[in-house]
Amino acid sequence: MAKVVQRYPHHQFAVAAVNNLDPSWYQELTGYKNVKLIFEDTYNLLLNSSAAIVTSGTATLETALFKVPQIVVYKANTLSYWLAKWLVSVPFISLVNLIAGKEVVKEFIQSDANPEYVSKELTRILEDKPYAEGIKAEYEQIIKRLDTGSASENTAALMVQYLNDNSSTPRRN
Repeated sequence: MAKVVQRYPHHQFAVAAVNNLDPSWYQELTGYKNVKLIFEDTYNLLLNSSAAIVTSGTATLETALFKVPQIVVYKANTLSYWLAKWLVSVPFISLVNLIAGKEVVKEFIQSDANPEYVSKELTRILEDKPYAEGIKAEYEQIIKRLDTGSASENTAALMVQYLNDNSSTPRRN
């Protein structure tokens, strides 16, 4: 991500930081004048963001609920990644895309999670307003789908339904 920051010297970046991680995790980014660490205040950070680069997990859904166009990046130990890919057969890694049942946000996984691809998508989000608005419109559909009671229960139910519907599907290689 430091290489992405270098490509945008006139943009302000903020990292949603947490106190329970060793400060060395953030060290590579702290030397940039256009990067701020925001500790334990993710929701206010999202309220003031034009775009986000997000690791997979609940953070992708939270970012969508705040209607911030995002890029999902995920890198894991190669062995762990292939083992997980073999055990769990899903077409997407982000909750946003899984709930939508289609690609709403770009996912860059393993070797695709590189500065070139991430920067290209970030530029598109920042400069192509109809594209960014299209992502937000898709978020609205996701929000409507989840907006009948508890979002976490609805998300879990959708995931179980998806896994049950696709349990006979062969695993990806």
